[in-house]
Amino acid sequence: MKDYCIIFSIDDNKKSEYGFSEMGALLSYSLKMTIPHVDVYCGLFTNNILPVNILNILKANNVNIIKDNIFNTYDVSYFLRNYTMYYFSHIYNLLNEYKTLIYIDVDCIVLNDFLSEINDEILIEEVPESIKTHIEINYNDLDISKKLYFNWMQYITNTNKYLYDMDYTNIQDEKQSDIMISDRIEKSNLIKKRHKTTSYYPVRKLSKNTTVFHYDGFIDSGSFFKLKDIDEKLYNKYLLIIEKILKIKLHNDEEYWNEFTF
Repeated sequence: MKDYCIIFSIDDNKKSEYGFSEMGALLSYSLKMTIPHVDVYCGLFTNNILPVNILNILKANNVNIIKDNIFNTYDVSYFLRNYTMYYFSHIYNLLNEYKTLIYIDVDCIVLNDFLSEINDEILIEEVPESIKTHIEINYNDLDISKKLYFNWMQYITNTNKYLYDMDYTNIQDEKQSDIMISDRIEKSNLIKKRHKTTSYYPVRKLSKNTTVFHYDGFIDSGSFFKLKDIDEKLYNKYLLIIEKILKIKLHNDEEYWNEFTF
């Protein structure tokens, strides 16, 4: 049995401005550059057809593509984050082959090898009060008095996989599964570990030692532009991939987060 593999999923929604498939391709580039020896799996779970150029990039970057058309097209498919963890730990069951599945959101890039940090713990990224009260409050069923965890990166094992076991056909609202899983984590006796070496703006800034950078997309609220402050050469390399290979523009607003207090 192998120790680790990386899992993520892509939903190429033509109605979305976010560029999910392009972000998945960029993640695959970063994985190949930093930890090329680790097996990578990408799930395609909706009836949205992935562009040929994105499929070719994933294959060239040694990503195993698992297509299972379970859901119809949705305008917003954030529930697929937690469904991906459920699918690969229960249905496709990669835990028969790997001790730990490492889930990473598509709007991330891996900057340094983080595998030595992994153990049988739940990673927790608590959504800050400023974001809960200004942004997350707009989502359904959110009680802002409770902790809300942002599972943009997670370790899944046989010990904790039960957290993601639920009927996703009935929880396709934007944040409903996040709310339910946050509650399960809070009530569990699992060992919880806060992020330390990753970057998530505006909570944790980038550094030369950052392992995984959650840049939150190419749109106005994204923080990809911050990469140029610590490694301009690497930033320019990725920008070239984004604009020339993936054919998408970077629209980050450098002033977006200034109104929030943390």
